[in-house]
Amino acid sequence: MNKQISDNSYQKARENYYAAFDIAKRFRAVKTPIYWFDFFATYTLFVVSMYLANTSSVSLFLTIHILIAALSFYRCACFLHEIVHFPKQLAIFSVAWNALIGIPFLIPSYFYWGHKRHHNKTSYASNEDPEYRHFSSEPLVKTCTYLLHPFISLPVLLVRFSFFVPASFLSPKIKIWLNQYASTIAIRYPMNVQALPHMSVMDNVSQIICSVWALLVLSLLISEFIPFHTFVVFYSVTVLAQVINVIRTMVSHKYKHNVATRSGSIESSLTQFYDSYNHDKGGFINILWAPIGLGYHALHHMFPFIPYHSISKCHWQLYRTCEWYQHSSAPNLYTCLKLCMRR
Repeated sequence: MNKQISDNSYQKARENYYAAFDIAKRFRAVKTPIYWFDFFATYTLFVVSMYLANTSSVSLFLTIHILIAALSFYRCACFLHEIVHFPKQLAIFSVAWNALIGIPFLIPSYFYWGHKRHHNKTSYASNEDPEYRHFSSEPLVKTCTYLLHPFISLPVLLVRFSFFVPASFLSPKIKIWLNQYASTIAIRYPMNVQALPHMSVMDNVSQIICSVWALLVLSLLISEFIPFHTFVVFYSVTVLAQVINVIRTMVSHKYKHNVATRSGSIESSLTQFYDSYNHDKGGFINILWAPIGLGYHALHHMFPFIPYHSISKCHWQLYRTCEWYQHSSAPNLYTCLKLCMRR
């Protein structure tokens, strides 16, 4: 897209923003039964596939079961994104999510508090945004280190909860360091943030339970009570799920924005919209690598109040109604990855 088309499109978007907003408002209702059914159906698939992977001795079947387990686990984990955006509507659902996914996999929901900075008009794409980094302009070595995160995150989380959390109760300095540098799901390090906001009683409870769980897992691994095969399956599933998430993250934005140059709410929404992609050409495959509506990332940044179960319908309604909105459609996954990695 050349600059003239981009400017013309932005002007049309600016003039017709409220018309698009009126369309989007029709899809803002959060239907909690859909969340419960989707999550538990996916979680059941995850548990069954994990069991089959642990009991399978044939390499082909083992690979298939691990792949299904990783995709189903990834979908379950992505519900955290909805929990952050709809905390009141999904308050009870959040407890169930933490009990079945957040705590067992050491990713409690309070880890995602920084996501709000990713949408904030003053912090988006800034050093305070934990989910934004300029891939195409940073050294290739730095990008490659990010690609290694899926392979080290599980050991890092085990150390965080088994050692640093107990130590934080004894040392205020460790607690401050932990809250500021090791309590946020992020792709940008270091971040210019003060500290983790005030943790609720539930957040503190989940942190303590995670710590006890991590110590228990480590002791069971050291004592060889957990079979090595089971650990390999578990580790493979988490790594594969995170690799998919790394790819999704790299193709969600164009990562060309430096600072929030437009201060108004409409300007900020459109700035984020034009710096993001809507992946609407992959069909069923998109549901696998960008579940829970995460493929419609440009739309989500413009109207973050749309729940995942309605975002596809809203996207196509806007696509048919607003010509300027069509510029958000991504070419394809490979092209977006190539643009992200281009130096």
